[in-house]
Amino acid sequence: MKRWYIIGGIIAIVVAVGIYLTRFASHAKRLFVDVSSVKPVAISSMTDLLGGFKLNVGVLLKNFSPTGYNVEQMKINLYTTTENGTTLASQPAPLQEAKYVEANKNTTLDMEFDANINGFADLLINQVKEVNSWDEALSRLMNWVTTGKLGVTVRAKGFVVAEGVKIDIDQKVDI
Repeated sequence: MKRWYIIGGIIAIVVAVGIYLTRFASHAKRLFVDVSSVKPVAISSMTDLLGGFKLNVGVLLKNFSPTGYNVEQMKINLYTTTENGTTLASQPAPLQEAKYVEANKNTTLDMEFDANINGFADLLINQVKEVNSWDEALSRLMNWVTTGKLGVTVRAKGFVVAEGVKIDIDQKVDI
């Protein structure tokens, strides 16, 4: 008789945990990730440019859930939208500490990424092909350096881990 109480208790615990995880997973699907801005860090010398420059990337976390989340880890890379998908920038290190995203709010994380000079060369070549003019392509590039607007689309790929749930990122971003 005692054995049936134990088996019933175990079944009740398993069902309760299953219901909790199902509800939590559905709430986790209400957390969206967007790259809101990509701007170059000020370049002070030619050495900065040749040695690999940095980008300030604004990562926007949109929480449409009534539950707040701790973002435990994040990894995002930016690629060209060409067939080969050349890397433009990559996140050099994992998050140093968890970031809290309040319920029904947006939170922007400003992060510094390592830029890939070869990726930007590929992007510039594609711009020249698109606009058929080196002057226009260089003008767009200088506009991006001064204003932060390049006028091209790039692809952001990666993932975010919030409360143990992994959310994949694969989206096009206009910079």
